[in-house]
Amino acid sequence: MSFLLLLQPFTTLALSMEESVAKQLTPLANLFFTDNQLFNKDDTSVARCAQMCLMSDACKLFTLTENSNSSTTCSSRRSSLRCRGHSSVARNGAGRTPSPGSRMFILARGSSVFLEKPCSSNADCSAANSECFVGKCLCTPGYYYSITGDTCLASCPQAEMQETYVLYPRSVMRQNNLRCPTIPQDQCLKKCGGNKNCKNVVFWTHSSVCCLKSASALDAPSDWETNVDNAYTYVKNCL
Repeated sequence: MSFLLLLQPFTTLALSMEESVAKQLTPLANLFFTDNQLFNKDDTSVARCAQMCLMSDACKLFTLTENSNSSTTCSSRRSSLRCRGHSSVARNGAGRTPSPGSRMFILARGSSVFLEKPCSSNADCSAANSECFVGKCLCTPGYYYSITGDTCLASCPQAEMQETYVLYPRSVMRQNNLRCPTIPQDQCLKKCGGNKNCKNVVFWTHSSVCCLKSASALDAPSDWETNVDNAYTYVKNCL
């Protein structure tokens, strides 16, 4: 009985670390980076790998990979996990190696330096290619927020687009529709997240019409419109 009681706090800590410290990058499953490595060690869990990454100020993300010689037993597989920490990611698919079973995570170190900070003018927004949009600092429409770099990017490869979003209230892309079903808002975001061609999605709150878009405001600036009632544009984040 006492042995079980000793294990329980550790299990709770591990779950807490996995859920609140690291967030899995699902679009980049089954890959690991070979560039910008800070460490490469055998480890046993997401929590311990996250702790190693947290100890380095330069570490922004990490991967867990099963070694090729892992056995089929649970205990052997757990002890053969390899943990790699990275300071940054190369763009456009560089420095990546296919690795079935690998999982990639980004550290949730805290809030962004600039994103969604209150503002009254563009001068209040510190990041390049950001602006004050409806009282909050956001990337200038058409730019993608990089969750690893805390920066605004003019382009984002399909493989690096995330299933998380930045919200632009009262705004809309008028053209470049992939499809426009009538569905609830949560399903709307899932539809865009599951469509590799969807760069952003417009949700109309008064009608629940959900329009998946294949172009950004930079791709088609004449299609971008602001101060539109009931229209909310969600732009995919980038790695």
